[in-house]
Amino acid sequence: SKSSAMVLSCSAVAAAGAEPVLLTDDATRDACVVLAVTAAQAVGIRFASIDVVRVDGIWKVLEVNSGVKMEALGRRQPTLVEAAYSAALDAVFA
Repeated sequence: SKSSAMVLSCSAVAAAGAEPVLLTDDATRDACVVLAVTAAQAVGIRFASIDVVRVDGIWKVLEVNSGVKMEALGRRQPTLVEAAYSAALDAVFA
């Protein structure tokens, strides 16, 4: 939804020290949500972490991860991570 924060995660480069960033700018967040949803639909996955990066000012999909891990974000935003997992479980068991 528009009121929720979109998570930017770069797990592919986490070993190099990358950290997730919350996108709070509405236009940027909305563009990344569209990009992530499009990527998920393209590979036919319903629940995933979609890693996006900005290259030369353009947001691009880095990878689609079927194994969802939000450890780094969980240390910074535990309530947000709990809400994300709760929403996912609610959707599965609805």
